[in-house]
Amino acid sequence: MLRARLGGKVPAEIVTRRTQLKERHDALRKKQREGWKERANNVPIERARMTEALYEAVKDKDWVITVRNNRGLDEGIFRLNGAGHYLGGDGGGGVGYAPGAAVGAALAYRARKRLCVALMGDGEFTDRKSTRLNSSH
Repeated sequence: MLRARLGGKVPAEIVTRRTQLKERHDALRKKQREGWKERANNVPIERARMTEALYEAVKDKDWVITVRNNRGLDEGIFRLNGAGHYLGGDGGGGVGYAPGAAVGAALAYRARKRLCVALMGDGEFTDRKSTRLNSSH
């Protein structure tokens, strides 16, 4: 789109800036991954390690993160390679939102056979027993 608006040519300054930002981004992600690997065997298991193991289990499938709590997705572990991999947060930390949102998204994606991933705390899961009951029918 930018190339079309500029008559087919992207100015050298934009290309240079894009390259610099990509290099910086890649370096930051590499540093994060190295940190996770250093702490991989900590006890108790760290949330980032669990999240990375989950990503490794689903990365080759057609997946979507349907819901997550504010601490349930360490940045940079799940590689969101395009639109449609993440539906978004709960919009304000609403208690009890996650189970219903996860089940609703799973029902919506059922026909497309997408693997729905929901990251939520144990309080959310145990608090909304009715969601589990409704999803089983």
